[in-house]
Amino acid sequence: TRFIPKALSGEEIWCQGFSEPNAGSDVANQETFAEKKGDHFVINGQKVWTSLWDYADWMILLTRTDRSHKHNGLTYFCVPVAPELGKSMELRPLINVNGGADFAEEFFKDLTVHEKYVIDGVGKGWSVALTTLKHERGQGEFVEPVAGGISTATKVESEADKAAKVEPPLVALARKSLRYGKPAADDPVIRDRIAQQMVREKGFDESNRRSAVKGLVDHPMRIPMQFKLVNSEIAQDQAALAVDIEGISASLRNSPNPSPSGTSWGNGYIGSFGMTIAAGTSEILRNQLGERVLNLPKSK
Repeated sequence: TRFIPKALSGEEIWCQGFSEPNAGSDVANQETFAEKKGDHFVINGQKVWTSLWDYADWMILLTRTDRSHKHNGLTYFCVPVAPELGKSMELRPLINVNGGADFAEEFFKDLTVHEKYVIDGVGKGWSVALTTLKHERGQGEFVEPVAGGISTATKVESEADKAAKVEPPLVALARKSLRYGKPAADDPVIRDRIAQQMVREKGFDESNRRSAVKGLVDHPMRIPMQFKLVNSEIAQDQAALAVDIEGISASLRNSPNPSPSGTSWGNGYIGSFGMTIAAGTSEILRNQLGERVLNLPKSK
């Protein structure tokens, strides 16, 4: 009750402290340590790839409290980070390939957190972290909203929405973009690639609709688990195709002569690689689908 109202209203912004230099896909390999001292914990360590760092008031923070157990030695905190900046917490922006600073790394030095901010109990951090990741990947019971603005919820369109719809963005882009003096939309190869992309996107939407009908679901976690994997790769392929359609003009970002779309598909393509890494890489998610849904042998 302390956190939910202000989180929903946007009065307080949260960020996530999971990833570390040696704990990316292997989330349980946490090294940031929280030492119990009286009714407080003293935290030292480092986190990386934190988004919303420049807005956050609070951080959900996964730490190690017991070095003798990998999974059972983790504890999950809610940490008020805003008042600690420049004191027990140093923040360094990370400049990405397109020149933005969407992520940061944090260094904790004797950050003191009261035990009342432990979630579910000391040593229970792994199960809480799995619940967090489940929602981040679009697998949670509360499907809208979920982390990253991605939702598995089926949206019902009003007649006004349908009337306002324009042609698909790739089709519109192909009509505007020239190739050898003619619209790219006249190129049969481009037309075929756009059609294939649209089929994939439609199939993805219908698969999510199917997940809401119990009689059509062969495994309760198959469609939810594949949601983030497929969604991120479809988005990446869409951006890659848009860049191919625009050609060299896709590199125009802050130019007085913008690209045909008036947007930056080039930046979108570069940024799309973050989505196939965040919340579990595509490789990790394929392993999970293979092991937990298809019952294949675990990878070595």
